[in-house]
Amino acid sequence: MNIPEILHHIRVKREMLKYSQEYLAARMDISQRTYSKIENNETELTIGRLIEICDILDINICVLLTIAERDPRPKACCE
Repeated sequence: MNIPEILHHIRVKREMLKYSQEYLAARMDISQRTYSKIENNETELTIGRLIEICDILDINICVLLTIAERDPRPKACCE
């Protein structure tokens, strides 16, 4: 799994939706700082957290993983 690319796509999608880190953190019942650490790859991104983030952002996890591995920083996942 290419974690930096996955996190890049998550950030892009969050910003496209105009969701703040605070909003995602609240939906996930964690602090904004904890969410920031996840998104900045300062703490481990667990599968559970990845699924939770994808659900909130309405990202198909299979598409996200495939795109992140195949082609760095494409826009297809987030459009």
